[in-house]
Amino acid sequence: MMGNAIVTGNTKSPAYYIWISSLIALMVLGGYAHFMSLLTSQEILEFSIRIPWALMVSNYVFLVVSGSGLCIVSSLGHVFGMKRYELISKRCVFLAFITILFGMFSIAIHLGHPERALVYNIITPNFRSAIWWMGALYSFYVLFIAVEYWFLARVGLANKANGSMGLKRKIYCLMVVKKTDESQESQKNDHKWARFAGIFALFFGLSALSTLGAVFGHTEARAFWYGPYYPVYFLFSAAFCGYAWLISATIITYQVKGKEIPEKLKKLLFEMGKICALLLSIGLLFIAYHVGSGLLNPASSQSVNVVVEWTLQPIFLAI
Repeated sequence: MMGNAIVTGNTKSPAYYIWISSLIALMVLGGYAHFMSLLTSQEILEFSIRIPWALMVSNYVFLVVSGSGLCIVSSLGHVFGMKRYELISKRCVFLAFITILFGMFSIAIHLGHPERALVYNIITPNFRSAIWWMGALYSFYVLFIAVEYWFLARVGLANKANGSMGLKRKIYCLMVVKKTDESQESQKNDHKWARFAGIFALFFGLSALSTLGAVFGHTEARAFWYGPYYPVYFLFSAAFCGYAWLISATIITYQVKGKEIPEKLKKLLFEMGKICALLLSIGLLFIAYHVGSGLLNPASSQSVNVVVEWTLQPIFLAI
């Protein structure tokens, strides 16, 4: 098993250090690329006149769509009351928070000077701009998803604070704002407030996601992405991305720890896999219809044909 290959008891194998070293190397490489983009130009990030939507834009879309999808899945538990999904609520909300943060970081790199956007979006807002609304809605989404995760994680952090001493205890107490109560009453209050924050996170997440789809769907200059159905497609793609992220993260976590997946969680994973397959099938129908209608439309056939031909290349299929 992967877990046995990486961690055996308290002794870490060479594979573990290779994994950590690879992650650090990728982080250093990414930091160097970002630094060079500030010194020279953003062509190092595949941004130029010839490539209007660059690497960071596609990265941003993938991460924020996945984050919104994870929010949708997490809401099934403590928002809509599906008890079996409460098993994965905390992990799901954590992944939603992390993916949206790195998504926002990606678009910040693409902008080059994100501080200007922060200032001028406030002092000179353009309420007719879909991009302005997208930024505003995602800002509220990040806030509420962070609050939701704090309430879900508070009891666990409080338990560690009560079982720690010295500086470690002070750090944990600071993380829970000195609320170290672990009683059933406090846990009920945490669940109530997590549900309240989750409702707002879901509302702002879905609103921001549909607005993001509208940004692409209203861009008539890009024929392949142009179309009124894109906000709906983004909602479907977010859902199956969320399920895929959660299934993968859960399996990898238990494999790395070298533990057996509990039976209840295993049943839930099989259920989520079936739902993910269904959503992928619906998404495939959306794409097939869009590509087919695009090829038959003289206004968009050329751009759609370029994308189709490129995706059939051996190197793309190999990737």
